Amino acid sequence: MSDQNDYVIFSASKIKAHKKSGYWSNETGWCGMYKATRFSKKEIVANGLLPFHAGCDAEWVLARDK
Repeated sequence: MSDQNDYVIFSASKIKAHKKSGYWSNETGWCGMYKATRFSKKEIVANGLLPFHAGCDAEWVLARDK
């Protein structure tokens, strides 16, 4: 993992169901990639909790990979 704020929370089931709303924002909930909250490695290690949703497939991904 990088030490930069390069990580986002991604859900394939959310993006399928809501077209471009498969990323997590701490301010607005599920959203498009450009509004997604960026997380550092330290933040993930300190509190790596993922948001719950019906699809149960949220995961940490590098922002540049999606």
